Amino acid sequence: MTKKKSWFLIGMIILLLQLPMIWNHSVNLGGDTLFHYNRIYDAAIQLRSGNFQPLYSFYGFNGTIRVINALYSPMLAYILGAISLISGSWFKFDLVVNVLLGISISATLWHMFNLQKVPNNWRVLLIGLVLSSNNYVSWLLQHQFNVIGAVPLILIVTILVRMYQEPQNPINVIELSCSMALVIQVHMLSTLLAILILIPLTILATYWWQDKVKNWFKIIKAVMITLFLTANIWWPYLYVTRNNVINTPGTSKMSGNVTRFFENDYAWNGTVNWPLSIIVFTILVAGLTLWKRINLVTRVLTVLGWILLVLQTNLVPWDQLLGHWPVIALIQFPFRFGFLLIIVIIALVGQYIVSYEKMDITRIGMTMLTVITVTGLLVSYNNIWQWNSNFHSDITTNIVRNPSNGQIGSTINAKRAFFSRDLQRGILTSSRGSTDYLTGSNKDYFKYNEAVFLPNSRFTKKVSHSTEVLSWEANNETSITVPIAVYKGLSLELNGQKINVKRGELGLAIINQKSGYNKLIARQITPLSIFISYYVTIVVWSIIFVVFYVKQWKSRLTKQPNFIKEMSND
Repeated sequence: MTKKKSWFLIGMIILLLQLPMIWNHSVNLGGDTLFHYNRIYDAAIQLRSGNFQPLYSFYGFNGTIRVINALYSPMLAYILGAISLISGSWFKFDLVVNVLLGISISATLWHMFNLQKVPNNWRVLLIGLVLSSNNYVSWLLQHQFNVIGAVPLILIVTILVRMYQEPQNPINVIELSCSMALVIQVHMLSTLLAILILIPLTILATYWWQDKVKNWFKIIKAVMITLFLTANIWWPYLYVTRNNVINTPGTSKMSGNVTRFFENDYAWNGTVNWPLSIIVFTILVAGLTLWKRINLVTRVLTVLGWILLVLQTNLVPWDQLLGHWPVIALIQFPFRFGFLLIIVIIALVGQYIVSYEKMDITRIGMTMLTVITVTGLLVSYNNIWQWNSNFHSDITTNIVRNPSNGQIGSTINAKRAFFSRDLQRGILTSSRGSTDYLTGSNKDYFKYNEAVFLPNSRFTKKVSHSTEVLSWEANNETSITVPIAVYKGLSLELNGQKINVKRGELGLAIINQKSGYNKLIARQITPLSIFISYYVTIVVWSIIFVVFYVKQWKSRLTKQPNFIKEMSND
C-alpha cells in the first residue's frame, strides 16, 4: 500500500469519527471542557487585543486575574486560541481541533513505525486501532487533555525503541530534546510519566550502548537544549511557587479511578473497549510465552507494558500509599497510565509484525487485526453517536449548581451559546468551578461558583494592559468577596483610595464596599523576566526549525542528479 493511499484511509477514519457531531450539530461538555475553554478564550482575546499577559488571566475565568495558562501548556493555549478566533465558534473550533488531533496522533505513530519499519498496510490498521481507543475518543466526548498529552508520549516511546534497537547510535539529540520539550509544553502529568519511564530505562539501555560516554554527553546536551525550549514553563512556575502557596489540582479516591477493561461506555474516562482489551492482554501474554524468542526491544516493551497495566488497576493499594506518601496525589487518577499503555502495546504489535513479516502467520494476523480494528471503530462510533444525539454535560462540574436552588440555567440555552460567534457566550452561560492554582485554603468548587460565577453579572469589567476595573452598585455598606484572585504583587484601589489586600478562604480578594456606586481598580503586573522566558523559548524553537529544514533541504539536494545540483547552485 502506498503512503498516499494509507493517509487517505487514515483521513477517512478521522472524518468518520466526526460525523456524529456534524450530523447532530452537537456539543459536549465534559468535566474539563469549560476549564480548557476558559484558558483558550483568555489566550484568544490576548491575541485579538494585542494585550499579551502570559502570567495572569484577565479575560478567561470571569476575569479573575488567575494564574492558569502560565502553569498549564501556555504555548498550546495560544495556538488553540488562534484556532478559536479563526473558527468563529466553539462548535467549529471543536471540529477543527478534533481533526488536527487525529492527524497529530497518526503522524507521530507513523514516525514510530518508520523507525520500526512497519509496512504501510499494517500502519493503517494500528493507527485506526488507536483512533478507536480512549486515547482519542475521550477528547471527542469529554475534552480530556490527557489525549493531547499522549501525542508527545508517542515520541517518548519512539525514543525508547531507538535506544534499544540502535545501540551504535541510540541518542538523537534533537529528537530527544524536542520530544521532551513538547511533553513539557503540552501536559505536565504526561511529563511526569515520561520522566518516570525514561530515567530507569535509559540507565538500563546504557549496558548495550557501544560508546557510553559519548551518548551520555548527548543526553546532557539534550537536557540543556530542553531547558531553553521550555524556559516559558519552568521560569514562570518557579516565580509563582516561590512567591505564593498555590492549590494543586484536586483528586478523588484513587482506587475508584482505575482502568476498566472490556467495557464500551466512554462516559468513564478509564475505559478500554473489548476489541482493544483483547489486543492488550494477547500481546502482553505473548511476550511472556515467547520470551526466549523475542528481541531486546520487544522484551523491554513487554516488561514496561506489564508494569503500566498493573499501575492502572487496584492491584496497587493506591489509597493506602497515598496516606503514607501524599506526593502520589500528583498522579490524580491511576487510569491515566492507560494512555501510555496503549502506545506501548501498539509499539509491541509493530515489533511482532516486523519480526514475523515473512511468515504465513502474518496473513492470519492481518485478518484478525482488521476485524478487531473495524469492530473497535464501530464500537467507538456507536458511543460517539449516542453522546452526540443528545446534549451531554457533566453537571457535577458544569452548568452551575446551587446547593439550595438546584441547577441554574438550561442545557438548551447552554448548547446554543456554544454555536455563537461570540466565544464569550458559552463560557458565561456555563461554569466549571475550579480552585486549581488559587491561593486559598478552601477547594470547594461549588463555593467558588457561588463567589465568582453567580454574582458575575453585577460587575462591569474593563481591562487595559495589566489593570482591570470593576464597577458595581451596592445597596448597603458591607464586606464582600470580589472575583479577583490574590497573588503576590496584586494592588487594589477602591473608590480612589489604595487599600490593603485581604485574602478570603477561596483565595479571592475581600473588600469593604460602600452603599451606592463602587469602583475597584486591580493591578497585577507581569515581571519582565516572564516575558524574557517566552522570547528565549520562541527564539530557540525557531533556530531548531531553521536548522532542521536546512539539513532536510541539503539532504534532498545531495540525492539529486548532478545537473540539478548545478542548476540549484546557479
